[in-house]
Amino acid sequence: MIKKTLFFILFICSSALVVAQNPVSWEYAIESNPPIIELPALNHTIIAQEDAVNDLDKSVPWRYGIRREVAIDIDTFGEWTDVPEADGRIWRAGVWSKDAVNISVNFEGLYIPKGAHLQLYNVDKTDVTLPFGNQQNNVSGIIGSWFLEGDLIWIEYFEPYGVLEESQFSIGSIIHGYRMGEVETFVDGQRGLNDSGFCNYDINCETGADFSLHKEIVKKAVA
Repeated sequence: MIKKTLFFILFICSSALVVAQNPVSWEYAIESNPPIIELPALNHTIIAQEDAVNDLDKSVPWRYGIRREVAIDIDTFGEWTDVPEADGRIWRAGVWSKDAVNISVNFEGLYIPKGAHLQLYNVDKTDVTLPFGNQQNNVSGIIGSWFLEGDLIWIEYFEPYGVLEESQFSIGSIIHGYRMGEVETFVDGQRGLNDSGFCNYDINCETGADFSLHKEIVKKAVA
């Protein structure tokens, strides 16, 4: 739990150093219809019944979303489109999880060559991630995105002409967020002071002792 949390924090901090930019498809008139994986609606009545019980147990994480399996691979799914005006090409695919408040994506085997970048955005273009670039490559190849509002999102990868290395990534699952919405909703309305459960470890406690170095890196990055 601590390792995953710290890795996510480090990723967010490093992403903040990447220059914000719009996806390439926003900048040019591109006529294409990338494929969309459509996931069936969840039974929110059953989910609400489960949450009514689980929310009373602080020894387990508070659930804001449901993990849903998908199979998206850059080599076998999606659509490539040449964009000569941008001196490169883009790959795009969509994910629709009916009635989701927000969606986040879990990447596997991620490797982005230098100069290329990957971004996610929602269908009405009101929410977009910072670019995932070469800086986000890691040994495991596993990385999760921040959540995007809405139940339909696009994954877009841009690769300049002349890139010699091969890009790699697949998406094994997404998180269908159903009761979080904005971060402030979670912070202001769902948890209070001294409301943490037994699974929420403090990095300064004995359990987190082996992450002291990472803790200092995160502190400096945030500062």
